[in-house]
Amino acid sequence: MMKLVKYTLLSFALSFALFSHANESELKNILSDAKTVYIKPEALDRLIIRLRPIEENLNPDLETDILEAYKVISDQYAANHHYSQALDVFKKYIQLKDFISGRDYLLAIKFRQDSVKELRTALGAEIMNLKNEAEMLQIDNDYLVSKKQNFKKYFSFIIITLSAIFALMLTSFAVKYFKLHSQINEFRDAIKNLHGVATLGSLSQGFISNTNEKINQLEEMLEQLKNDVSHSPGKIDQMLTGMKNELKDFSKKLGTGV
Repeated sequence: MMKLVKYTLLSFALSFALFSHANESELKNILSDAKTVYIKPEALDRLIIRLRPIEENLNPDLETDILEAYKVISDQYAANHHYSQALDVFKKYIQLKDFISGRDYLLAIKFRQDSVKELRTALGAEIMNLKNEAEMLQIDNDYLVSKKQNFKKYFSFIIITLSAIFALMLTSFAVKYFKLHSQINEFRDAIKNLHGVATLGSLSQGFISNTNEKINQLEEMLEQLKNDVSHSPGKIDQMLTGMKNELKDFSKKLGTGV
């Protein structure tokens, strides 16, 4: 079945090609005969009859030649003073030319309409793509805005937290600093006191040593005085003995630091 269809189509194409070639050859012969000088009106009538089948199966490639043939035949009728036939053929020429021009115009309009339709379809698809891209960009923008706001919140929270930690560190450092400063002052005062005590101790030791020496000297003087006044009454002796005892007690107290 497929072979039969292919054969039929091939035969039709071949027949159409042969028919077109035959029409082309026939039209060239008609055009050549129409241009014959002093051609008779009867010959022109026969040429018109020969043009009819070609016009009925008009090939777009032969339109220019068939228009030229009608124009030449009309001019030849006029040259033979057959103005009525010349006018009829010229009208046929005008009608055929208008038909070809109108058809070309319609084809041009159809082509333009198809182009506009394709352009509209392409623009519609492009608009849809742009709309989708705009929606995606809006979604991305909303996401970025939300992300930026969250980042600001987190960043603010981090800044506040770090500020609080830094403030606590400064407070702790200040407390430790003042505590250490107080301890340093206390230690400094203690050192001063110890230094003063040490200084006083060294002085007191020298004072005690000198005092002991003085006491010893007084004891020696008292002893000598006692010897000198041994001949005095017993009351003087008792007084000197008491003074000697008091000096000894005072010396003991200085030695013990009491």
